[in-house]
Amino acid sequence: MIEQTARRGRRATAAGAGSRPPGYLDYAAANPMRGPDWRWRLAGLSLREELPDRPETRDPWVRRIREYLLALRGAGRAGGRGARRAIDPPVRAAALLHASPDPHPRGELEAWLLTGVPIAAIAARCGHGEGVVEAYAACFFDVRARLDAEGWILHVALGGQVARGFPYGDVAAIWKFVGYLRGEHCLSLVLHVFPGPRPRPWPATIAATGARRRRLVAACRKLVLTRWLRPGCGVAGAAARLASRLRAAAASTRGPEPAAPPRPVEIAVDLRDAMAGRDGSPAGRTDASPAGPTPPDAEGAVASA
Repeated sequence: MIEQTARRGRRATAAGAGSRPPGYLDYAAANPMRGPDWRWRLAGLSLREELPDRPETRDPWVRRIREYLLALRGAGRAGGRGARRAIDPPVRAAALLHASPDPHPRGELEAWLLTGVPIAAIAARCGHGEGVVEAYAACFFDVRARLDAEGWILHVALGGQVARGFPYGDVAAIWKFVGYLRGEHCLSLVLHVFPGPRPRPWPATIAATGARRRRLVAACRKLVLTRWLRPGCGVAGAAARLASRLRAAAASTRGPEPAAPPRPVEIAVDLRDAMAGRDGSPAGRTDASPAGPTPPDAEGAVASA
């Protein structure tokens, strides 16, 4: 169905919902596990069954999405591609962005929405119109009114990856995690060091050159690479034991090594990258793009991670 095409959000859950189809109560405001895409799902549900007259069903965006889906369904039957493009362009653009197989554009947009910066600033950073950003936030990522609910953001809006661990190389998930917990300046730095499929310049809001820039990049790499190690996976401990045996074997033939032993996290990352046959993350860049004023908490936010 049409409404299923653009659904890529986390499946809303409620007590006992695992053995039954989702219903109105799964998208009610009283449900603490209601997902951020509840409006889109509720509008799709209203096409299949009659819903009670409640504040959620009277929500302006739910009604707008319902009208969009109905018009899209009618245009699909008529076979007019031009007519489909003319149906509520902001909602259509948001739906196409959410349904895209490339997770990076929507991941970046969701990361900026989690920082709490104004819609106009997000639109300028991501290259979308303000109407598209507003429509995406309302239809698929309704988080801005609940940014103070840290538990809900981390375990529902972000899918609980903080507890399970982030998949290795999933930069979009890291962007959202950093955007929420560290803010816009740290997110700008992470987007530069871990840019995804396209390079990004040094953030203009962070004035840093030379050694300070290298320290910031190193702290950013540490923040991200340690998050890619799944909690409880045992990789760090196993790598540390292996490195200890290798150092002992080397010491028996060449004498003790003067250098301090590397930390388990660094060993685990190096071993994983070696086995994968790749560097694992881009090196710190030293482009000479102009730097703007230094935010007071930029370096501390990254270095304290």
